[in-house]
This record gives sequence, structure tokens and C-alpha cells, in this order.
Amino acid sequence: VPRLPPEELPAYGVLLSVSACEALRDATGLEADLRWPNDLMLGPLKLGGILAESRSPRLVVGLGLNLSLRELPPELQGIATSVALAGGRIPMPGDLFEDILRRFERGAVDMEAGRKEGLLSTWRDRCRTLGRPVEIEMPGGTRSGIVRELTLASVVLETAQGRQEILAGHVRRLTER
Repeated sequence: VPRLPPEELPAYGVLLSVSACEALRDATGLEADLRWPNDLMLGPLKLGGILAESRSPRLVVGLGLNLSLRELPPELQGIATSVALAGGRIPMPGDLFEDILRRFERGAVDMEAGRKEGLLSTWRDRCRTLGRPVEIEMPGGTRSGIVRELTLASVVLETAQGRQEILAGHVRRLTER
């Protein structure tokens, strides 16, 4: 049962993504980064994703990672990758899961005690979306602009109409540097 107020529940997804990036680095030798709101990336290619869903009073947070795929279907080529395709060491899934879970549990204790700044700082350092032009697909249409700020629950997008806080959406296009 989550111990944060409902408006702060997305922080658990952020915590899981940061925990996964750090565990992946140690287990595979690869430096994954993050694309708001829930993608783990190796360069411009998606390595995995986070899904968080709240059903009061419970929160379910899931993680999918491409570890040992050696070939991608044509529709995912140029979009996705795996640890194997990226040349990383392929970890035992159970060992990787245990490491991610340990990191998540330690981070949750800090977060629930109000110590969130370290998580937010790490999230900002790893998030490739910050400071970049994006198109975010969301209910009611697409918003374009530059991501100027990240919180544990949202992004602030600078658009032609001004700043907008966005709580949920899908980054449809991210301009790479």
C-alpha cells in the first residue's frame, strides 16, 4: 500500500525507473537513461518501460526490459533495442530483478520519509527529455514545446502559448541532440 498522497503516486514510477537504470548499469555495463514519462533508453532506442497504475488503496508498478533479444521484428527496428543487441553483459533476470527491488525498497523508505530531493536530482540527470523540444500526445491532442522542468509527478512544457504542466502523456517525438 503506497504511503504517499495520491497526487504524489507517480514518484513510485520514477523511483522504479531510476532503480532499473542503476541496476542495469551495474549488471550490464550499459548506461541507460530515461525519457519522460516511463521509457528506459539506450541512445535513441527504447530498452524498456515502466507502467504504474493506481487502484485505491493499492498501487501496481511494473517494469519490462529487453535483455536477451538478438533480433527484433521489422516494426521495432530503429525503435527498440536489447542489452544483447547493445553489446552489454546479459544478467540473470532473477538477479537483476532482486537488485532493482532492493534499490526500489531503499528509495521508497527515503521517499516516504520526505527525502525526495536525491531521487529528483538523479531523475533529472538521467532524463533525456529535459531541455529538449518534444511533441507530447495526450488526451485532447498533442502539445509541442520544450521540457523546462521535471517534478516527480509531471513535466512543465514551454509552448507558444506559455508554460503548461502535463501530468500524463506519451512523448511522440523527441528531438535528439
